[in-house]
Amino acid sequence: VTYAKLTAELIKQCTRCKAIGRFGLGVDNIDLAAAKEMGITVTYVPDYCLHEVSDHTMALLLALARKIPFSNKLVQEGRWEMPAVVPIYRLAGRVLGLLGFGNIPRTMVPKAKAFGLKVITHDPYVAAEHLKALDVENVSFDELLARSDFSSVHAPLTPQTRGLLNGAAFAKMKPGVMIVNTARGPLID
Repeated sequence: VTYAKLTAELIKQCTRCKAIGRFGLGVDNIDLAAAKEMGITVTYVPDYCLHEVSDHTMALLLALARKIPFSNKLVQEGRWEMPAVVPIYRLAGRVLGLLGFGNIPRTMVPKAKAFGLKVITHDPYVAAEHLKALDVENVSFDELLARSDFSSVHAPLTPQTRGLLNGAAFAKMKPGVMIVNTARGPLID
């Protein structure tokens, strides 16, 4: 399965099923409790599209930072107004905060550093050797919110992470912070 929602009702009809394989990352579309009750093993592909998603995340970050969608809209309207798009800040020396430090954000770190971004993360489960290998600082959630010029969301969708970025979190962010979410939509309220 990739995107199909496997509800408890559907899973309970799978009387001979032994395994459900999720082609991708995350299993939030599968009722894990129902699968467990039925003795069904649930798996996923931990290295699915690591480069593709991290490349796409960087493309979105660059598009936001350079105001490409907004500038393109102006040009398509026949307007060439540089004052409308300034300021445009350089990336070098700015801070990218990664919410979550799994395989995709780890793959993204060298790409971000190539643009001169300082990379920090908040991930309470990451092993110290992963941070050290990529020279990334693990900070508290509040510190990540306060320090980041760009935030990129890479957390799994769980009951604890749903709405992780909410009104209270936005209030702790720098003015003008740019957020990219290539994980799950409901992580942001």
